[in-house]
Amino acid sequence: MVDILGPPIAFSCSYDPSYKVEICLHEQLWGKSMTLSDLAIETMTIMSQLEVLCEAESSEVKRFNFKVLHQAGHQRQSYSNTFDTQASLLQDRLTRLVKKHPEARPSLQEYLEETGLATLYPRATHYISGVPVQGQAPKKGPMDGYLAHLAVVNQVNVLCKQLHHDVQKLNNHKYLAHQVALLYQSLNQLGNVKALLSYRNNIEGMFKKMKAALELTGEGDSVPHLPDEYKTWLLDLTVSLREAMSSFNPSFNQPLLPAISFLQQTH
Repeated sequence: MVDILGPPIAFSCSYDPSYKVEICLHEQLWGKSMTLSDLAIETMTIMSQLEVLCEAESSEVKRFNFKVLHQAGHQRQSYSNTFDTQASLLQDRLTRLVKKHPEARPSLQEYLEETGLATLYPRATHYISGVPVQGQAPKKGPMDGYLAHLAVVNQVNVLCKQLHHDVQKLNNHKYLAHQVALLYQSLNQLGNVKALLSYRNNIEGMFKKMKAALELTGEGDSVPHLPDEYKTWLLDLTVSLREAMSSFNPSFNQPLLPAISFLQQTH
């Protein structure tokens, strides 16, 4: 019988361990050499993740205990599986990270106490100390409002950037009024402070006029288009507001101050 296929093009080689790819998904981005500032920032980043996990787990435990208050002996444990895995991984990363301290070799708990991170992240420190989250974990921490507040600040920045772009680049301004309303709501979430009061009053004074102008230019089948005077107003507003957001004014950035203070101390 004739072999019409011929000999194989290539032979597979046996596995060579030297070609193994090391997985570094959970490794920090810093190189092998770390300064004290690098170490503090990296530790703070991981502690933030662990604090959020501990807070969520503590809340879940409270809700679950309420449901099973009269069902002793039938408590399910599945809710903590994900937490145990993720929290343990973060604690291991923290332990290995502290070993890269450029000047000393403190334990993880010693380092957290020395730098003040133990105060900023009481729930995470409580977990690291070996006490279960289901125990007497702290109810509040200085960083509790940090992520939520930062999300609102970022939302204001994104809306300003989007409005600034749409006013100049789009021919159809149908949704501009809706976007300005969202911007106003975001400003309200930052609190009733003097530093933002002028922006809120500015929007309140111009919103109905701007909306009416859009409805007027969009009558019939025509495309709504913002008149030049309102374009100028909106461009000036978004530029000024983005500058205010980047200034980190303490009057409306109180939840960010603990983190800012810590980072200033590391430099």
